[in-house]
Amino acid sequence: MAIKLPIISKCKQYLCYKLSTIEFITRQKNVILLSNNYRKMRHFCCLFLFLFLGNCAFVFAQNQRDEQGKKDGKWIYVNKSKNNAKTEEGQYSHGRKEGVWIKYHADGKSVKLKGTYKNNRPQGSYSRYYSNGVIREQGLFENNKYQGELTRYHKNGQLAYRGQFNVSGEEMGVIKYYYPNGQLEIEYTKINGKLADKLTSYYPNGSIKQQLNIVGGKIEVIKIIDKPTANINPVFEDEYPPKITNPITKGVRFIPFGYNKIYNSNDEIWQDGDFKEGRLYDGKVYVYDKNGILKKVKVFKGGKFHSYSQL
Repeated sequence: MAIKLPIISKCKQYLCYKLSTIEFITRQKNVILLSNNYRKMRHFCCLFLFLFLGNCAFVFAQNQRDEQGKKDGKWIYVNKSKNNAKTEEGQYSHGRKEGVWIKYHADGKSVKLKGTYKNNRPQGSYSRYYSNGVIREQGLFENNKYQGELTRYHKNGQLAYRGQFNVSGEEMGVIKYYYPNGQLEIEYTKINGKLADKLTSYYPNGSIKQQLNIVGGKIEVIKIIDKPTANINPVFEDEYPPKITNPITKGVRFIPFGYNKIYNSNDEIWQDGDFKEGRLYDGKVYVYDKNGILKKVKVFKGGKFHSYSQL
């Protein structure tokens, strides 16, 4: 049976309507997608522009001059021959350095000097550094002079110098210099900027090199030693207890491996403790002066000198 034309016509109209609806929806989705992408792109561009302008503002805010052409505000100096590595940075106030200033080593990163300025002059505390970051010097600067305590260090971090300075910028009190190994090198005293009392210098191993007396501003040589002594300090690491040939025990049998109390010819206690192979191993040795007065007591452990005991 044939379909009537009005029904076919209506079907065509319905199909056309559906297709147009689908096309419209698809276009709408594309528009929404394009709109969302546009918004994202716009946000990205705004952020980029903000950061760019902010960076430009930061760059242009430094290394500026005031109305009179004087340096003003934040200044950063660079070494153009070394990839613009920073050499120095700080604040100017109408051509005068003010506040904290930092100088850098050749790498442009490690700090070389950090200190404060007032009216273009160093004023207040400061620190100097080696390229490895170790402190080189710390002190206080007032009126172009050292003030208070000044310390300097070797590159290995060991103290190299310690001294005090008066209001005139002169050394005062006890001044000390040190070797890189930590041993004292020179020690002297200054009063009102002049040497006083005595000056002593040492070899790197700690033994005395020279001693000078200062009397009335004049130097008197006490001792000069051309070569350092063998030992650094009176440390008796290799000192062994005295040997015993005829032990005086006041009638008590001497025990080569065991406890003994030995006396000297003046009937004074000399060695007291545990013996091994006839020699003091863990115990004490009593030392007297020529008048028989006890001067010190040495403690031995494991057959070697260990320390001094209290009298």
